[in-house]
Amino acid sequence: MSRKIKNKRLGVCRLCLEEGMLSFEHFPPKSTFNKKIRYFHLDPAEMSTLDWIDDGKSNKRIYEGPLGDHSLCEKCNNFLNKEYVEAFRKFAYSTSHIISSIKPDSDTVYFTIEGLNLLRIYKHIISMFISMNDIWYSKDTYPELTEYVNNPNQNYLPDKYRLYLYLIRPHSFRKLSWSMVNDIGAISEFAFYPFGFVLSYNNLILGNQAHLYDLFPWKFFNIDRESTVEFLLPILETHLPIPLDYRQKDTLRKFI
Repeated sequence: MSRKIKNKRLGVCRLCLEEGMLSFEHFPPKSTFNKKIRYFHLDPAEMSTLDWIDDGKSNKRIYEGPLGDHSLCEKCNNFLNKEYVEAFRKFAYSTSHIISSIKPDSDTVYFTIEGLNLLRIYKHIISMFISMNDIWYSKDTYPELTEYVNNPNQNYLPDKYRLYLYLIRPHSFRKLSWSMVNDIGAISEFAFYPFGFVLSYNNLILGNQAHLYDLFPWKFFNIDRESTVEFLLPILETHLPIPLDYRQKDTLRKFI
């Protein structure tokens, strides 16, 4: 199934909260492998049967095209491109190169990247969560997130927000807007090669969940500071549209 994208739509921008014509916002940016992709979608009924795990019985529908939505006005779209996209692109390309060079069966990877602007990367990740949620998310419920992204120099965000990172392989995908998870509370999760991100809204430490990498310190960095970062990251699988579910296919087949 091919998804056509219209250039503009009337709506309320998730970032500046003004009504007007919205452009198509790619998340992640088009320059980070999001130009034309093929990805799968499962309806809840299809997920419950788990028939799709058998490659010969797959009920998954294939979608084509870039991921994103008509969620930002052209001014805010250009703002993100100017302030944050290049820093995120460098991070994505460097990490992709590392993943492509490791063994296929590796489940963790250790690496170092120099010259990362952590605050700009962090803000762009937050902007993707803003773009993929509805207007109530940024306007009424979590206004601190839009304020934080809209001001490039602001390096304070309330401690209740915690952002986590993991890695995924090509063709993996997960897009889960605001969700409630038992014993954890509200989270959003987004995964698109090479990254997966989990945003917690309740200051809960999720690091023991599949050894997710806590990006908490990044939000306090100076806007012009570049850093060398050592990573030890899990490579997880995102077969089901369930928050924080990283079970491998071999494990899921046991339920068929």
